[in-house]
This record gives sequence, structure tokens and C-alpha cells, in this order.
Amino acid sequence: MKKLLLLILFCAGCGQPTEPKTSYRPVTWKQLSSFACPVKAISLPLPSDVQALDGQRVQLSGYMVPLDMDGTRIQSFLLVRDQMLCCFGKMPALNEWVFVEFPKGGGLELQVDRPLQVSGHFRAREEREKGVVMSLYRMQAEKVQVLQNTSQGWKAS
Repeated sequence: MKKLLLLILFCAGCGQPTEPKTSYRPVTWKQLSSFACPVKAISLPLPSDVQALDGQRVQLSGYMVPLDMDGTRIQSFLLVRDQMLCCFGKMPALNEWVFVEFPKGGGLELQVDRPLQVSGHFRAREEREKGVVMSLYRMQAEKVQVLQNTSQGWKAS
């Protein structure tokens, strides 16, 4: 009888949904931009260590350059290493920014000039439009946090 009771208790936990995996692989801008990449490209092979990030859940820090807004909520943005890689400085190369979007119904309040840590599902592959590479990196944001205690002029590694 004890064995039957133990078996019933053991199986009571079977089929229960497991907790979703919440760990993210830290990624650096040094890794993403470690290869020569023009501002515009027709075709660009990615290094194997960058290709290995495709489909992974990663975490990356940087600054927001808003793209698509719904009222005051950002639906998509570019994540760049520092503030000089947007409208105030040089045009970033394709491997110096990540196109970040939120799932439908998601979004984030505008966070301009504030360092962010973005965690989510990463894609490392060419996105093309009319034969031209438009982006190399995309992320479906799962979590975005404002980084605290950073100095003015902070730059992501």
C-alpha cells in the first residue's frame, strides 16, 4: 500500500508544466561587432561565434533609439552601444545595432538617454529588402530594465 501511495504522489507531479527557463546568455558589443562590416551591404557572412547566438536567449546593454510608438509606448527600437551611434554621431554599421521589438500588446515607456539591459530571444541572420541587407540582429524583448548607477557618458561593453 505504501508503494502505491508513493507512486501516486510521484505521478501527481508528472505532466505539470515546468518553470520556463529564465537565464539569458550575456552578449557584448565587442562580440557582435568583432568583424568588419560596412554601413550598407549586399551580403555578409557572420562569424561562427555570432551565428551560434541565433535562436538563443540573450542579454545585451545599450541605449534606445525609438522607431515605432503607440502613444507614449515604444513598440520597437534600435539598441545601440552608446549615444554617439545615433543621430548625434556616426552612422552605425550593421553589426553595431540590434532591432528590438516587443510581442503584440507589449511595449515600453520611452527611455531615451537612459542605459538599458534588454533580455530576449535573439536572431543573428541577414534580413533583406530588395536584395539589400537591412539588418543583421533582431531581438524579441522579454525583459527591459533601466540600468541604475551608471556614469554620464556610459558606454556598453
